[in-house]
Amino acid sequence: MKKYFTILMLFILGLVLVACGYKTNPDLVIEISKEDITWTYIGLTVTISGDTKDNPIESGITVYLFKGGKKIKEVSAGKLNSETDADGINKSTYSFYFDSLEKDTVYTYQIVGSQGGIEYLIKEAKISTLPSGGEFESKPLLIKTAEDFLNIKKLPGAFYKIENDIDFGGQEITQITKDFYALVDGNNKTISNFTLKINSESNSLFGEISNNLASQETTAKKYYAIKNLTFKDIKVVSDGYVNQKEVGLIGSSLENNAKIENVSLENITYTVKLHGSSETKFGGLIANNLGHMTNITLKDVNINLYNASHYNFLAGGVSGYNANLAKMNKVHYESGNVNFYSSDNYLYDEDYYLNSVATISGENYSSYKTEEIISKANLTVRQNKETSTIKELILEGEGLGYYDGNILKENQHSYQTKDEVTIKVNVPKDKLLVKFLIDGIDKITSLEAGVIKINLLNSRTLVQAIYGSNDQEKPLKITENEDLVIDNKQSTYNYNQEISLSIIPKTNQGIVGIKVNGITYAVNEDNTFRFKLIDDTKLEVLYSYRTNNYGGLFGRSYDLNEVVYQGKIKIENAKNHLYELIFVDAIVAQAIKPVLKAVVINLNIEIIDNYNKYYINQSLNN
Repeated sequence: MKKYFTILMLFILGLVLVACGYKTNPDLVIEISKEDITWTYIGLTVTISGDTKDNPIESGITVYLFKGGKKIKEVSAGKLNSETDADGINKSTYSFYFDSLEKDTVYTYQIVGSQGGIEYLIKEAKISTLPSGGEFESKPLLIKTAEDFLNIKKLPGAFYKIENDIDFGGQEITQITKDFYALVDGNNKTISNFTLKINSESNSLFGEISNNLASQETTAKKYYAIKNLTFKDIKVVSDGYVNQKEVGLIGSSLENNAKIENVSLENITYTVKLHGSSETKFGGLIANNLGHMTNITLKDVNINLYNASHYNFLAGGVSGYNANLAKMNKVHYESGNVNFYSSDNYLYDEDYYLNSVATISGENYSSYKTEEIISKANLTVRQNKETSTIKELILEGEGLGYYDGNILKENQHSYQTKDEVTIKVNVPKDKLLVKFLIDGIDKITSLEAGVIKINLLNSRTLVQAIYGSNDQEKPLKITENEDLVIDNKQSTYNYNQEISLSIIPKTNQGIVGIKVNGITYAVNEDNTFRFKLIDDTKLEVLYSYRTNNYGGLFGRSYDLNEVVYQGKIKIENAKNHLYELIFVDAIVAQAIKPVLKAVVINLNIEIIDNYNKYYINQSLNN
């Protein structure tokens, strides 16, 4: 009986569609990927698949809106994006909206597309606008419970007011909204006691925060997004290493029409591990700040941040990045720690990139003055040895290789998961092995028939084979690049002759060393270098592929005014990097413009690293 009833209903539906003048194509499949519904507005983003390269949906789609059976509006929508699979099947995304609608009203919409000159009805459905409540700031939706707070996701574009303190009871939650364009008045209440999980689908509480709400009671825009609210006793924890571009407690980004004011964080602990191949931003409140943040207080906020990204990494206790039109003022980080663990679980290449980490913001490119900033938080930077699972073996010099099983691989770099590696040295013809260095210690006497087993104790081990000529009477030559100037240059040189040279940088990247026949050496502060010539030699300047900016307040910044730092900075870097420039400063590691009215109380900077090149407290010297 059910079978016949189903057939009858399909027959009736077919008659209705024919009566409407449309045919149906069962190959066309539609999914609603996003709904944006308010009291007077309906917006949808849809994905349509099933049309083909040879028979596509032509000229986009048309959407009709009906009320009580009468067509009242229509819109056309072109493709936002489209892809075609190997079988020639298309998958396309469209977006459309209707505004100036009535509150609490049921509408019907039809989505129509044309193929080969024939119009097909792709979808017909009912949809309703919202009833009154939350559309006026004077009549906000009241949040009284944890459930109410989480239900912001159902209407992320309304006016809200926190009615009382809310304790989540230790609940674990994930991101509430991906797009937040509401106004939340915290009413000087406190949201507390939950764990926010960071994973591939969750990067913050509210995602991208904007505020396009225009008050219907005044003509003025309401730029506040969140105000008068305290977040307390919260843990922010990632599911292992997470590939997220922007991570923060409150939002991934704050757009330039939104404002966070009178917001406090108290007793917040972050344990966040991030990796990725594009620019990554982390902020205690907001990762990417394009808006306005003012009257922000952090108390007992402790951040443990693990970085294994392949590209720029910008992080701060308040924001990761402040964009050109962003504003930040009246920020007080009363107590806490920012602990940054730089992992070697990423591959080094020739691309230039940077770390900028500080207790306030990693980078501050605001064209406005950033002022009245105080931080008493401590900044600690360490190589992340605990979580490093890959051990990097660097081989410098001819004839060096390592055994992978029974196979000898002559490779300048290898990435090992084992602890013991066998190294083989094949001394080139007419060469003499002068030194065999493992992490700077000569182990030439430990070689047996050119073979040695070494333990990879650190996450990075540097092995160098340094050769001299067998014929000490032979005239020696030097090959250098245009960025090198050799004092008293000659066509040939003698064995053991001392060479002095100067380096003239050809890029804006910092000089961190020089390679002599593939062996890396540090250069002097004035970019000079001296060595004794023992073989025909090729010289190559080594430029930094990464710059690290570690600041008490900011990593890099434009205008700063009336700023104070009273904390400790401690840097513990790994040995044998020689690839990085490191700027450390109590105020801003790299000041793009002079700092005005800066105060440092009890300056305390400790650096445990004899290998990398440091520039310390330059902003205080300007």
